[in-house]
Amino acid sequence: MYSAPVSMHPGFRTWSATDRLAASNKLNAVLDDEVGLRAFADAASESIMTSLSAAALRIVLIDSGGFRDLINVGELAPGEHRFPEEAPYHPNETSAVTTRQLAFGRFVTLGTSVEVLRQHQEFLPGDQIGRVLGAPIGHVTELRGEIYLMRNRRQPPFIREDELVACDLAALFGMRLIPLLESGSNALLPV
Repeated sequence: MYSAPVSMHPGFRTWSATDRLAASNKLNAVLDDEVGLRAFADAASESIMTSLSAAALRIVLIDSGGFRDLINVGELAPGEHRFPEEAPYHPNETSAVTTRQLAFGRFVTLGTSVEVLRQHQEFLPGDQIGRVLGAPIGHVTELRGEIYLMRNRRQPPFIREDELVACDLAALFGMRLIPLLESGSNALLPV
């Protein structure tokens, strides 16, 4: 059974090898029971968001048509929907966020990622976003998307170990997602 990471001191956690394996096993287990892209994304997002104690999570797919939000869960901004119906979009290619995404990069709001946090806060005015973490979804050497996690200002910051766990889970999600997309199940509808 999965247990939460052990507290180092108030607000911070550490991840043991057992904790990391448990988070991966939990994600695998919930994905084994799902059929269709929406159900798959729904199960994965809830599992990852819970494992990383995030307030919100967004899965973004990237392909030749642009960026497409697959799912938003947790604390949503006004006007956001769990399963967005928007067409693909092309973000500002010079932003710190997009630059890191397109370079297959990951980010966590520590040190050099302050610009990333500032740009995310511009997208969602108010007090909601306190910390962000992004992990690439890849397949072999191809970037296929990103898992973006947010904590609000009342929550502890993400730490480097959270970033590593998020990357593990994004890689596992990608390994399971890509065959689903390539099988022709890429419509944002249950199949």
